[in-house]
Amino acid sequence: MENKQLRLGLQINSLDSGYKTDVYEAIEKECIKKNADLLLFLGNSDFVYSQITEKNIDSLITLSHNYLDYSKKQIEHKIPTLTIQKEEKDTPFISVNFNNKYRKLIDHVIERHGCKTFNIIISDKESQECRDMLAVCIASLADHNIQIAQNRVYKGNSLEISGYRAMAYFEQKELLPVDCIICLNDDMAIGVTNFAKSRKLNIPRDFKLIAFDDILESRYNDISITTINRDIEHLSKTAVDLALDAAKGLALPLATTIDCKIKYRKSCGCIACDDYETDFIDEDGNKVPFSNYEVHKLDTEFFSLEHDFLLMRSFFYNVNNTLTLKSALLNLSNAFNLLKVKYCAIVLFERKIYIQEEEKFEMPSRAKLMLNYAEEIPRGDQLTSVLFDPRIGLLPEGFLNNERHTLIFNPLVHNDCILGYMVYEPGQLHKVMYDSAFSMVAAILNAAIFFTERLATEQHQSLMLQKLEHSNSKLNMEALTDELTKLYNRRGFINFGQQTIELALEMEQYGLVFYADMDGLKGINDTYGHEAGDIAIKGMASILKQTFRNQDIVGRMGGDEFAIVTVGINKDFLPKIRERITIAEEKWFAKANQPFHLGISVGAVEFSPENQESDMEKLLSAADELLYQEKVKKHSRSATKEKPMEQR
Repeated sequence: MENKQLRLGLQINSLDSGYKTDVYEAIEKECIKKNADLLLFLGNSDFVYSQITEKNIDSLITLSHNYLDYSKKQIEHKIPTLTIQKEEKDTPFISVNFNNKYRKLIDHVIERHGCKTFNIIISDKESQECRDMLAVCIASLADHNIQIAQNRVYKGNSLEISGYRAMAYFEQKELLPVDCIICLNDDMAIGVTNFAKSRKLNIPRDFKLIAFDDILESRYNDISITTINRDIEHLSKTAVDLALDAAKGLALPLATTIDCKIKYRKSCGCIACDDYETDFIDEDGNKVPFSNYEVHKLDTEFFSLEHDFLLMRSFFYNVNNTLTLKSALLNLSNAFNLLKVKYCAIVLFERKIYIQEEEKFEMPSRAKLMLNYAEEIPRGDQLTSVLFDPRIGLLPEGFLNNERHTLIFNPLVHNDCILGYMVYEPGQLHKVMYDSAFSMVAAILNAAIFFTERLATEQHQSLMLQKLEHSNSKLNMEALTDELTKLYNRRGFINFGQQTIELALEMEQYGLVFYADMDGLKGINDTYGHEAGDIAIKGMASILKQTFRNQDIVGRMGGDEFAIVTVGINKDFLPKIRERITIAEEKWFAKANQPFHLGISVGAVEFSPENQESDMEKLLSAADELLYQEKVKKHSRSATKEKPMEQR
């Protein structure tokens, strides 16, 4: 994924508020001006954070407190990082200087509009910026001898619904009427205006409302909101300039400050409710009209909404009519074309990764690029099956052209399992539309994978049954079973093992063939007798049954030799297999009441669609060579331990 231009990363927990969306769009606009790639990391999980590496981006802008805590624990990847909003001791940050403006705004509603009682709705009790803003509000009110009781401060979550719930809480606790509601962001203030409509309350007659952020909706709401503008354009330009400097290896100042601006509107009573020409009144008392460009843009967006929703409905219809994984990917490709997506890659891990909250995510070494959609790529070439290492880069080398891109990294998470991820470049629709549509993709793919696996299992079982019935016409099962261990004998193992390998390769799956030899069986026979030797062989058979799965093929090849065919795991899983065998051996010794321990040496070779080796005898021969090497190592270690100290 190497490009000539630099690639900046932007990490945001979500696009669920107007402020976050405004920041994203402003930073995207600046990156376009500077001809820099932008890669948006959306989410706040270790899985998302693990992709913020020097392989994928050159520097990072983050709005997340959680990511900064995560990055301090990382040793491997140290990306030049700057943060917006949060002051850090060792990370460059851009902060908004709101102290004086918030004091001035509170002075305004008290001195100009006569407010004496206040309720406060805070957005995020964990945010340092939120705590600082609350402290400024309380101190400013105290300057006017106004004390705020604890129950008059509602702890929200920054979303619009939080403002509505806060007002319902104030109503229930009989903390209404009140002179003024202070919201620490505009989204919650919109929720307050919705509550007022539901109760037929008049803003600003029944109470004044002030907020913070100056998002687009606060300007064009029925009751436009008096608020503080962060100057997001200036903030975003500064952030991009600093991030580009950091990407070039330049040192950044620890602290950069952006000034705010107060915008007085209808919600405090400074603009008449029937005035639809004035956007706001500035701090010098000047009326500022609405921008003709912005009004035209809003009109265009409004009339395109119906069209966008029709596209969304078609998207949901198309992608819901899926069964197999292949059909799901084809339908998604058609849907991306419908939604005017510029680019989309879907990467699936070879196995679902189940994550518990306390577990640290580790990126697997194998993944497949399953869909590589782009407007210029012919439809037939978009479905792929390219195996690559996602630890090296988000996509295989050469799968993205060298033009400038704005990409979004979207995890494919369903319930408690991670399927993989999407990397896409949105088109002309609103970003929230894409976010909403693509939130379904993980569930769709999970269902398709489940159906495909179940179908494959049924086909496998049906095929095995047919072949078994065919075999039974010539041989009965006794001829295929080892009498002592009840495992497959050599003939049975070769027969069913070969079928399993061929079916796996036909379905583009991989697996392992094991050849195993018991350690010390001759010594057990010589010391305790052949009856004890038979107990040892049966014990090792039970250990292998416990270690491997029911669908794996386990056989006794004769004497103290065993073999296994297993599908769906590769050599990376060998340490886990050896660990399971050791645990099973210890459990057997604890329960068997025998005077000897059991041990086994194994050699394993991998078969896969890439190497196309399917002959059982050749695979067993290769595994036997590795088994011999393992035996030599064990004998060498044993001989070393038995030498007297003076001979070593």
